[in-house]
Amino acid sequence: MDIVGIKHPVVQQPTYQDTDPEPREDGLIDPPGSPPPTPANPSLRAPIQLATRTVTAAPIIPPVPPAPQMAVPVTQIQQQVYPAPVVSQAVMAVPSIVKGGGSGITKIKETLDNKKNNWLTWSESMMTLFDINDVVEFVVSAVPFPDSVYDPIGAKNWCFNNSFAKICIDNNTAPTEKVYTQSCPTAHKMWTNLRSIYKSEDYMVYMDQLKSLLEIQAVEGTNIPKHLARLKRQWDKLALFSKHNKLMGDAFFKCIIAQSLPRSWNAFTNPYVQGHVDKTDKDPNKRVNSQQLIGLIKQEYKMIKSQKKRDAKAQKQSEKNNSSLANRLSESSNNKKASTSNGFSNLCAKKHCKHCGQDNHYKLEC
Repeated sequence: MDIVGIKHPVVQQPTYQDTDPEPREDGLIDPPGSPPPTPANPSLRAPIQLATRTVTAAPIIPPVPPAPQMAVPVTQIQQQVYPAPVVSQAVMAVPSIVKGGGSGITKIKETLDNKKNNWLTWSESMMTLFDINDVVEFVVSAVPFPDSVYDPIGAKNWCFNNSFAKICIDNNTAPTEKVYTQSCPTAHKMWTNLRSIYKSEDYMVYMDQLKSLLEIQAVEGTNIPKHLARLKRQWDKLALFSKHNKLMGDAFFKCIIAQSLPRSWNAFTNPYVQGHVDKTDKDPNKRVNSQQLIGLIKQEYKMIKSQKKRDAKAQKQSEKNNSSLANRLSESSNNKKASTSNGFSNLCAKKHCKHCGQDNHYKLEC
């Protein structure tokens, strides 16, 4: 094995052409063991010289240091789905949690109250409030708390978002309902407690809302636009329970609209309502949705009301004309009677007795 940077001599035994000693030029013979004499022609009997070789060492390349591990920013949802990567001992440059509460809104018009049975509408409004403040993940799931040593900013943002979501829930809950959210360390725990209490009452509330919807009926003379608005509000309440119920679709609501109107509207609504809820019809009139059907019914109602006003006005004008003609005829008859009586009275007034000086008779009748 060659050692780098050291010259190693290669030793070879000298060889000669003949083993027997040869006489020298001067006639003498060298004793055994004496080095051979140098020949006149060195190329003939020159011994093999010692050969050396030099091994050149390869340049030493220093090892490449590993690239520093940079903090990769991830979203809050990615942090929940995928485990957090192993980071270096340095502080993360980008926080793993983004600070929420940008809108600054913490109050809605509706307050959660068990007496109002408003969990569904209240929870929908609260989800909108959480969304505009970027704290939905802290309510619907348990976001892990980041390491305050390697991610101090992310840990601070986690505390702020959790507290902001708790304030939103507390500000929109009735005092009687806060007993379920007291001493909860996280907003997720508060939301879970409220949902576990009110979610069990959904079925009873659903049946009550469905019954109220079917009881809304219009009769002849009802204000149809107000009736449809009331029907739509009740349907929206019921739709919150049936987001994943295919039977409670738009076609079913169209049937409810049609059956809630008086029988005089059947001829108008039948072309727009499907015979079966699950039947596919190519008729374009049956493809209108519930909102379009409500608009068509309102438009038809306005036309009917306008036509009734015109008919009432024409009838009133006709009655007025008839009454004026009758008055004129009666006045003419009265005038004739008056003129006849006046003529008779005038005739009677002309009689005068010249004998006694009295009226109403003549002298011959005196």
